[in-house]
Amino acid sequence: MSKNIVFPSRAERTFGWCYALLGVEILPYLLNFIFALAGLTLSVAQLNLVYFGVNFLVVLTVFHKFLARTGKDILNRTVWIFLVAVGLFFTYLLLSQLVGRLIFLLKPDFANLNDQNIAAVANSYYIPMLICTVFLVPIAEECLHRGAIFGGLYQRNIVLAYAVSTLIFAAVHINWLAPGDFATVALSLLQYIPAGLCLAAAYHISGSIAAPVLIHMAVNAIGILALR
Repeated sequence: MSKNIVFPSRAERTFGWCYALLGVEILPYLLNFIFALAGLTLSVAQLNLVYFGVNFLVVLTVFHKFLARTGKDILNRTVWIFLVAVGLFFTYLLLSQLVGRLIFLLKPDFANLNDQNIAAVANSYYIPMLICTVFLVPIAEECLHRGAIFGGLYQRNIVLAYAVSTLIFAAVHINWLAPGDFATVALSLLQYIPAGLCLAAAYHISGSIAAPVLIHMAVNAIGILALR
């Protein structure tokens, strides 16, 4: 397990917390407001693509120094990062299968609505959606959820860092679901727990945000390629 984890700066972590909890919620409304002022009408698919692009640019602007330090550090432990990423990728696949079986037993007709939303956008704009989900989203989400949130709590309490970063990561992916449908919300939340834990472990063990980014890219690539 790495003792030399490359963390974002205090300022980057502070922004990451604020943006992960509030900014990602406000951004879609802000974009809608801007387009309305400009007299532009975008489809839901187009709005999703614009959101992914703007979200990535915001995170890249704030975390560019952290990503630059990460890039330099990769050269010092390339093999270790790759081995950790591969090991935890397969761990995620195993845990995901187990959770999937449990969910099927509890609710055989359960469907992941977030995946359905992505599929709907990809149906109209496959290549842009592939670029967003495989490249832009993993970098942005790992900077926020692992770099800022996990990194911000790590030195205080490792268990808390795992729990909070995993729960926020899961919540962000289901926060648009109707709260009245408790079973769907709870099972959707459960479905993202293996990913949150394995991505946090990849960052913790490898010491580099590059490991969870690679895993995140691979998982998203499998999902988007399966739509073809």
